[in-house]
Amino acid sequence: PLLYDRCAMELLATQLRQLARGQERKLQELAARAWPGQDLGTLVFVDEPYLVSYGSAYFTLGREEVIAYINWVMDGLHGLKGVHCCGNTDWSILLATSVDVLSFDAHAYGDALMLYAREVAEFLGRGGYLAWGIVPSQGDAARKETVDALTGRLLEQAGKLARHGLSLEHVLERSWVTPACGLGGQTQEDAEYIAGLTFRVSTEIIRLTKEGSGT
Repeated sequence: PLLYDRCAMELLATQLRQLARGQERKLQELAARAWPGQDLGTLVFVDEPYLVSYGSAYFTLGREEVIAYINWVMDGLHGLKGVHCCGNTDWSILLATSVDVLSFDAHAYGDALMLYAREVAEFLGRGGYLAWGIVPSQGDAARKETVDALTGRLLEQAGKLARHGLSLEHVLERSWVTPACGLGGQTQEDAEYIAGLTFRVSTEIIRLTKEGSGT
């Protein structure tokens, strides 16, 4: 219902902006206590669970309205700001916002994002980062995968982007390896396994990249 009430939407966006800013301040305080004297940056992610409905009869906001609301929430932050979309959507919308990091389920929707390769290339070209959710975020699914398979899948998708004006090396320099989604609903054992698999995939990509560059 909030989507159809402009006043309520503006209030909600303002509240989210303040919550995000409050979280950033808390992270800054924690960092200052843990690492005194160091000027550490922050990263705040906002989950976007409903853009999968964009373009349907159930989603009436226009493209520019969506971009404006996301920017309003994000522009209250001083550090890096990221957004995670839980499903497939019109990725050009998020890529046109002021976010620094786009987090997406590369395991399920990586090929769909490649349909927006030109927009992704522009996003990376202006300093953005891609958080490739290549590792399944459910324990059973993650255990069916291997480091080599996930690494190859990510490199294949990154290679498609490299055909649109960016080198593969530059794409990987602007890339992070992450689980496909949050791990809050997983058991501790599964969450630790998924985190470990994510680390191993990231390490393997770094190794292959160094070998490819001869360093």
